[in-house]
Amino acid sequence: MRSCSVLVLVLSLLPLGAQTVYKVARAHIGNGESVAPAWVAVAGGRITAVSKEALSGEVTDCGSAEITAGLIDAWSSAGLRNAENENEEGSEVTPAMEPTVLYEPGRPEVLRRLQQGITSLCIHPGTRAVISGFAGVVSTDDASKAPRTPRGFLTIVLGLDPAAGNFRGGMNGFYARRPNSRMGVVYDVRSSFMKVADDLRTGRAIATEDLPLVEVLQGRLSVLWYTQTDKEIFTALRLAEELGIPRNICAGVVAVGSSAAELKARGVPVLLGSMNWPQYQVARRGRRGVADDGHAHQGHSHGAGLTAEVEARLRALAEAGMTHPIDTHEEALFDSGDDCCMAPGVDLDVSSAWKARAPVTTQARILAHAGVAAAFAGGTDLEGAQLIDYARLAVRDGLDPARALSMLTLEPARILGVAAHKGSLEAGKDADLVIWSGNPLRPDSEPRLVLVEGRVVFQKPVGKGG
Repeated sequence: MRSCSVLVLVLSLLPLGAQTVYKVARAHIGNGESVAPAWVAVAGGRITAVSKEALSGEVTDCGSAEITAGLIDAWSSAGLRNAENENEEGSEVTPAMEPTVLYEPGRPEVLRRLQQGITSLCIHPGTRAVISGFAGVVSTDDASKAPRTPRGFLTIVLGLDPAAGNFRGGMNGFYARRPNSRMGVVYDVRSSFMKVADDLRTGRAIATEDLPLVEVLQGRLSVLWYTQTDKEIFTALRLAEELGIPRNICAGVVAVGSSAAELKARGVPVLLGSMNWPQYQVARRGRRGVADDGHAHQGHSHGAGLTAEVEARLRALAEAGMTHPIDTHEEALFDSGDDCCMAPGVDLDVSSAWKARAPVTTQARILAHAGVAAAFAGGTDLEGAQLIDYARLAVRDGLDPARALSMLTLEPARILGVAAHKGSLEAGKDADLVIWSGNPLRPDSEPRLVLVEGRVVFQKPVGKGG
C-alpha cells in the first residue's frame, strides 16, 4: 500500500480480482473532500480505491461526469403498499410492527428512486400510531445482498398525526380510540414506557409486543421521534430525559427554532422532513432550455430584462460571500421569481410562500450552523422534485455545497448506523455509486449510471434527455 495525499484514498487490503475503474472529472467523497480528476476502482461489489492518479483495471472513461456515493433517503415509505398508512390499526401502540418485512423493492416508486440515484432507504412504519413500530434500512435494488436492518429503530410519532380523524365519545368504533389530541399522544408515550419500566423494576413478565420498549430503555435500540416542529422537538427531548431513553433521533423535522441549540447540546441528530407541505407547490410541465429574456413561454413569467436582473442577483450573492455551483442562466432558474426550474421538466414555486415559511432547506443551514448532525429525507413521492433537489435548494439558501451533498450520503449513513458500508467513496465500502452528467448540484445534472454493490442497475439511454 503506497502513501497518498490527504485527498486520495488508498487501496484496501481486499483481494482485487477483476477490477473495474471509472474515470471521472471529480469524485465527491462524502466527507467534504473531493478528488479531481478521479479514478474509482470497484471489485467484488466493493470500492477498492479512489485516487487522483490512474489505476489499473478495465477503465470506463466517463469524461466530464462526476461521481458520488449512492444517495440515502433517511425517512421513506416507498415500497410499502399502504405507504404512510401501513400501520393504521385499531391500536395506537404497535411497537412490534416491522415494515421492512412488507417492503417490495420492485414497486414503481422504488424503481423511480433508484433511477434518481437513491440506493438505500430507511423504511418507517407510518405516522398514524403513536408508538408506530420499527424502522430499518433497505436497498432500492431487489438483487442487493446487503442485509436489511429491520429492527434498527423504534418510531414514536408526536404531534397530531395519530389523532387525525379520532373523536371523543364512548362508541366502540375504530375512530373512537385514543388519542384525539396532542396531550393524548404524549400520554400514550409516557404511560407505555412507565408501565414497562415498572414491570422491569418489579420483575413482572413483559408482553412480547412490549419488548421493543425494553430495548429502548436499555439503550439497545434508538428512537426515531417523528417531530415536525420546534414544539414537538422539545417535547421529545423532555420525554427522553424523563423516561431515561438514551439514544434519540428527531425525524420529519420541517421547522427548527430555539431547539437547535438543545439538539446540539444533547447530541441528537436530525432527519429533515419532506417538501410535501403546502408551501412547496410543485408541478410538472414541459422540458425547459436555458433561461433568457424570452423565457416567458410555457408558463414562465420572468419577463424582459432577465439578464440584468440575474447579474444583479449574482453580484448581491458575491457581496454576501455566497457562491453557488451554477452559472448565470441557471441562477435565473433558481431565483427568478414565480417559477423555478429545478431540473429538466420540473418547475418548483419558490416565491413568497417559500421564503416566508422557512422551508426545510433553510432548516438545513440553521442546523449546520448550530453544529447539529442532519440529513435530508424525501419521504413520500413529490411530483416533479427529487431527493437531490433538497441539496440544490439548500445551497441556494446558503448551505455549503459539500455539506449539502454529505447530507444525502455520509450524514444519513452515520445517523442510521450504516456508515461502515455506505455513504462515502472509501476503500472497503459497498460500491453504491452514482455517476452524474456533471456537478450533481447543477439543476441540469442527472444520473447517467447507478451502481449497487458494483452492479450497474440503471444506465441513462444514449440520446434521451441529452
